[in-house]
Amino acid sequence: MASEVRFGPALYRGTAGYYDRFRLAYPDAVIADLAHRAAPSGRGRLLDLACGTGQLAFPLRGWFADVWAVDAEPEMTEVVRAKAIATGAAARVRAVTAGAEDLHSEPGAFELIVIGNAFHRLRRDPVALLGPKYRSWQPLAG
Repeated sequence: MASEVRFGPALYRGTAGYYDRFRLAYPDAVIADLAHRAAPSGRGRLLDLACGTGQLAFPLRGWFADVWAVDAEPEMTEVVRAKAIATGAAARVRAVTAGAEDLHSEPGAFELIVIGNAFHRLRRDPVALLGPKYRSWQPLAG
C-alpha cells in the first residue's frame, strides 16, 4: 500500500493574492447546478472546507444565511475576510483558519458542506473518522 502524500503546511504561504487573482473561477453553471441539487433553504449554513480565497463560498453565499469559509492557511482566510468586507458580506461570511480535519461542529450544523479541488490535501485518517461523527451529513443525489 502506498504511503499517504503529505503536503507541507507552508505550501501556499505567500501566494494568497496570486491564488485569488489567477485561480480560475468555477463556472456559473456549476454553481447553479450545485445550488439546484442541494436545494438550500436560504436559512441554513454553508461550510466551505479548504476554501482557498472563497472560490465556492462567495458564489454560493446567496443561498445561505451564514457561510463558514475554512482554510488552514492564514493568508487565504485573510483574503476571504477582506473580500467579505469589500462585498458587504462580512456579517454573513465567517473566515476560519483551521485544518478541515480539526474543525469542531455538531452534526446538522451545516446545510451543505463543499470542498473544491482540495480533498486530496486532507489527512486521510482524520477525515475517515468524520463519518461516524457526522452521520447526519447526506451526499447529494444525482
